[in-house]
Amino acid sequence: MSSRIKDNPSAKNLQESVEGAKVIKAVVDLAGKFGLRSKKLDKILKKVPELAEQTKRLLELPDRFSDVFGDRGWIAYESLEPSVMEKALDPAATGKPQEADQQMVNYYDEAKIALNLRPLQWREEFALSIAASGILSDDDIDQRSE
Repeated sequence: MSSRIKDNPSAKNLQESVEGAKVIKAVVDLAGKFGLRSKKLDKILKKVPELAEQTKRLLELPDRFSDVFGDRGWIAYESLEPSVMEKALDPAATGKPQEADQQMVNYYDEAKIALNLRPLQWREEFALSIAASGILSDDDIDQRSE
């Protein structure tokens, strides 16, 4: 079983949908060579290659993020916005890991901490990363040990 996010069932379904759209586009393009054209359909299907590329980038982003930041205590999760991951990956790619970490720290306000991180602090596999990040207050961390 793969541990890559892009290989999970919902990602696979999305990839299959994109592949299906590519097949439909190929069939419509072939039909167009025989004089069977639909301007509306052509306009819609013209976007398929761009959609396929965007889908590929979006599906690879969480794994790329986790590969770069996993050993620094950051992992991608479902509600982490793609733009946040991309913004953090930019400085990481240019050898500025502290700036990348700061991008992540800046992302978390009290609401995001409450929604996304506090529930994870009770899970052993996340506790050390969350504590090391300095995002949760000492009170939050102290509550974990009670």
